[in-house]
Amino acid sequence: MIRTATILVMLGLGTALLVMLDSNADTAMLFTFVGHPLLGAGIALYVWSLVRPVRMTPLEKALYDLSFSDLRPRDFVRFVALGQWCSARAGETIVHRGEELSEVLVLLSGEVELEVDGERIGTAGAGELMGASVILSGEPAWGNARAISDCRYLALPMADVQPWVEQNPAARVALQATVSRDLAEKLRRLTQRSPAGPTD
Repeated sequence: MIRTATILVMLGLGTALLVMLDSNADTAMLFTFVGHPLLGAGIALYVWSLVRPVRMTPLEKALYDLSFSDLRPRDFVRFVALGQWCSARAGETIVHRGEELSEVLVLLSGEVELEVDGERIGTAGAGELMGASVILSGEPAWGNARAISDCRYLALPMADVQPWVEQNPAARVALQATVSRDLAEKLRRLTQRSPAGPTD
């Protein structure tokens, strides 16, 4: 919608520029009957795109409440549109060790087991991110992620997410808060399961 509004505004401004460069009766009439309505429609459409109510699907609303409430609803809907909804059956491996990851996965439902060298090191549940730290490090996946139960998740390609985030500073700050919170929770759980050290 914003793209359409931009095109209409540009057409209207182009017509106005033509009138300024060649101010005769014909070009003035062109602006009156073509340029002016286009300009007005473009501005109105742009304003409407900013103030119209945000509508989310049930899946989007559930994920927003779980993980992304720091984002403005309008930004969240645009963010989710970059990804693809996927499903995994219980027992299915979602991420394989050594795999080069290009997507961040956000669990909406179900539970995933994280495994390294055959040892279970933890789980991920609804609202949690998978793959963010691996992508940030640039290293292949260091373990397997296997669905314990049927899962529904959103796969977000970083090739699409990164440019969008760079163009939306407010969204970038909100997403950084989400990722930081997710990593802090994983670290807390990892610390809790580590054996206690010697005491004096």
